[in-house]
Amino acid sequence: MSLMTPRAITMAVFGGIGDVLLASPALFALRAAYPQARITLITEARSRSVGALLPVDVCLPLETRDKLSTFLSLVTCFQKSNPDLAIATGRSPAIALALAISGAKTRVGYGNHPLSRWFLTHAPLANGKIYASQMHWALAEAVLPNAVLQDDASKGLRRLRPSVIVPSEFTLENPYIAQWPVGARRKVLIHPGASRLSVQKNILKQWPTRHWLTLIQTLLADTDTAVGVCGGPDDAEVIAALRQALGTTPGWILFETRHLTDLALLMQSADVVTCIDSAPMHLSVALDKPTVALFGPTDPTLLMPDAQHTNHLKAVFRADLPCRPCFWAVRQESCDTPECLEVPVQSVLKAIDEVLAL
Repeated sequence: MSLMTPRAITMAVFGGIGDVLLASPALFALRAAYPQARITLITEARSRSVGALLPVDVCLPLETRDKLSTFLSLVTCFQKSNPDLAIATGRSPAIALALAISGAKTRVGYGNHPLSRWFLTHAPLANGKIYASQMHWALAEAVLPNAVLQDDASKGLRRLRPSVIVPSEFTLENPYIAQWPVGARRKVLIHPGASRLSVQKNILKQWPTRHWLTLIQTLLADTDTAVGVCGGPDDAEVIAALRQALGTTPGWILFETRHLTDLALLMQSADVVTCIDSAPMHLSVALDKPTVALFGPTDPTLLMPDAQHTNHLKAVFRADLPCRPCFWAVRQESCDTPECLEVPVQSVLKAIDEVLAL
């Protein structure tokens, strides 16, 4: 393709931290192809912290109170960053219109709607049946130089899985390594929560607290295993229940993290991360950590790279339920009887053992 080297690139990514991480391969490819460009990330205010782990120069918060405020905020952010290359995820024609108003000469977005294609200079189709990182990659691929695309494999630019950069000032000494119990041969980190927003939207993905407790107690029966538990403000209820039930049980520790960089360091200190389909799962995958993820109504093939074909990434779910996965093709919120959340503890234990045995 013919594209003048951009001086300023702005990419808008909608959704939570996990959604931004799923777009990270596109951001890394753009940074590698245009190292001198100023890259601005526009994302929802709740996801702004992830900008510290990505190859961007500026991170602008998007206001999302309602459709009109979101549109106006998006236009304002694009105009403030003054890009000559503007990119956005999301399939609404309103997003394409915001790109057109931005003044950017090159405008890239999903062209699934005919009206969107009218406003865009590059309009690849969003394929909702493939891994989300691969789908978002198409946006970057549309504007990467031919020489870069041809040299793709050797340079490793086409990373169809999330990536992050933990700032060097944080990695000089990982403070979490010394906090694990002395002598632990297997360090299992558990992040049991999901975002409060998903619960408010009746998008239920949480594993029952009683199952987390059984899992932890079973793991601790092996004296060589230490179990760490962590979570954010949205996870306070489940964390409190686990703290009360486990009390002074030897071998477990409750970790505190102040921000996303802390969580990344904590994950690096563990041998395996166990969580549900959530932002922490995407962060663990981005760190290339052995990961065991529990899936209820969502489809792991869309949210986890080669989950069933990569030794150190394990997706655990109820394979005996013909109704799952049902999000998002069949339904937009949880049903009244979400049996899919009752993933057997033994299945999770088996996946953890398999990952740790590698």
